[in-house]
Amino acid sequence: ENYEIFSYFVNVGDKDLLVKGGGDAAIIKLRLLLKAKGKITIYEDDPTPEISEELTSRQPRAQQIEPRDSDTFDFA
Repeated sequence: ENYEIFSYFVNVGDKDLLVKGGGDAAIIKLRLLLKAKGKITIYEDDPTPEISEELTSRQPRAQQIEPRDSDTFDFA
């Protein structure tokens, strides 16, 4: 069988989290992760308007970064 998606559970607690991408999957992940206590960063040059709106309304807990700054996160 071919498995392309694998879901798992991880304790994100108050970790610094990185969401890579800016499409539909990223907005779903972002909204779920905002229910946790961690700081969420989006790694995307051109996020969708929905993601931009979430980032604006949730600062400083959610932000967008440049690709070169992505090596300091607990989970990606």
